[in-house]
Amino acid sequence: MATKQLSIKQALAQENHFLKAGSAISIDIITPAGQKGRFKSTFIGFMPNEYLLIECPDMGKLGNFSQHVVKGMKVAVRGLVEGQKASIIGFMSLIEQTVTMPSRMIVLSFPKAVSIHNLRATKRVDTELEVTVNLGTRSWPAVMNDVSLTGCHLVMQDCTQKSIPEDSDISILIGEESGEQGGDESGEADEVDRDTVIAKVCNVKQDEQGFQLGCQFAVQQQQTIDKLIHIALLAEK
Repeated sequence: MATKQLSIKQALAQENHFLKAGSAISIDIITPAGQKGRFKSTFIGFMPNEYLLIECPDMGKLGNFSQHVVKGMKVAVRGLVEGQKASIIGFMSLIEQTVTMPSRMIVLSFPKAVSIHNLRATKRVDTELEVTVNLGTRSWPAVMNDVSLTGCHLVMQDCTQKSIPEDSDISILIGEESGEQGGDESGEADEVDRDTVIAKVCNVKQDEQGFQLGCQFAVQQQQTIDKLIHIALLAEK
């Protein structure tokens, strides 16, 4: 992935090189014990060289990480910046404080530098995105571990190498619905409002985590794959 390091002054001076109000972002919270959680948020705005404002993630999803949303905690922020070439922006920041009015928000320190990653490159994005895999009339739940413009890696529990052999053409459903699970024969997986990516299974391996599928995307799906990478980038861990 083509990566460009910019000072915050350079980023703010160039159009489409920083987040816009209302942009979907993810924040990584790393505890002193080394545990990392990724949570969805929304970028609200900033005061140049002073602070950033973001929406506080859902407290129910924060779980034990909620105790680490305190002053001085390091967070990694990532989001999509729109422009002629869609790119991922990332930077490190510190929690300055939290506020509850008029809504629950987190005040972050203003970053000194940002990294811009071109989405058109092929480096993989690590994620833990729940998807549904369809082959013929059967469907299985799966977790996408990483994704690039050319392919992805899937982990599946409820299938076998005979169920999804190498060189199979599968469809990967992304979105909120989980679909029918466990190899349902009815083909009635809920596909409403879900995007689908077609891929070929290049290799299948089994280990203690389940069945590992290496997949290559079919051509002429660029818009959907771009959307998939965006969703994967912001998927919560």
